[in-house]
Amino acid sequence: MQIYDITVAPNRVQEVASSGRYLYYYNGSAGGADASITVKHDMSGTAIVLKPGQAFRLDEKERGGGRWLIGNYANAAPILGRVVVGNGRIDDNTITGSVEVIDGGKNRTMAGTAYIGTGYQAAVAAMYSGVQLWNPAGSGKNLMVGGISAACTVSAWTAWLIREGAKLASNVATFGAKKDGSQTGVGVVAVGTIGAVAANAVFSLSGAQQQANSYKFTEPMVVRPGEGITLWVVNAVNLTNQSSFEWFEEAA
Repeated sequence: MQIYDITVAPNRVQEVASSGRYLYYYNGSAGGADASITVKHDMSGTAIVLKPGQAFRLDEKERGGGRWLIGNYANAAPILGRVVVGNGRIDDNTITGSVEVIDGGKNRTMAGTAYIGTGYQAAVAAMYSGVQLWNPAGSGKNLMVGGISAACTVSAWTAWLIREGAKLASNVATFGAKKDGSQTGVGVVAVGTIGAVAANAVFSLSGAQQQANSYKFTEPMVVRPGEGITLWVVNAVNLTNQSSFEWFEEAA
C-alpha cells in the first residue's frame, strides 16, 4: 500500500501511477466546498465518485496496472488530500472525520476564504446600536458563520442576533481574510442605529460593562446573498456596540 498526496484544482486531473487494484480516499478538503473526487482507472475504463473515507476495488475480471486518474467532482474549489493505493484493504474510517475537521479549517484559511471582522457603533441618543455582517445580493457565495462576539464600553449589556433583509448604513474596514487581513471576500461588516429593534432574535449574548462575550456555533449559521445578520445592543438606547463575526465563504 502506498500513500499519495493529491491536489486537484477545478477542471483538472491528477494522475496516480500504481499497479494496485484498490484505492482508498483517506482524507480530503476543498475549503468547505464539496470534496468528492472522481476516480477513473485508465486500463479498465472503470469510473466512480468517492467521498473522503470511501474506497473502491477493481473487480478481479478487470485489467489491472496502469494509472488512476483523480478528478475534482464539483469543480468548486481545489481539493487537498491523500489517497492510498495498493492491493490490501482499509476498513477503519474513524480517522478521516477528525482529519477533515482539522484540515478543512486550515485549508480554508490558506485558501483565503476564511474571514474575521469587527465593527464599532458609537452611542447615539434615543437609538439602539447595531453591527452587521452583510452578504450582498448576487454575490454568488454563502457566508458560513462560525462565531460571534459582542461588548459594550459604557454599561452592562444584552445583544440580540437578528436576521435582516436590509443593509446597515456604514461599511467598516476592519475585516479581512485570516491568512492576510488585506484580502476581502464578498461579506461586508457594517454599522448603524435604529429607533426600535424587532423582537425576532435568533440568539442573544449578555455581558458586564467592557466585558466581551462570544459564542461558537456547533454548526455554521448560513447567511445567503441579499441577507445579513445583525447584533443589536437592546437593553437600552444610547449605548455603544463593538461586535465581531467569524465566517468562511463558499459557492451558493
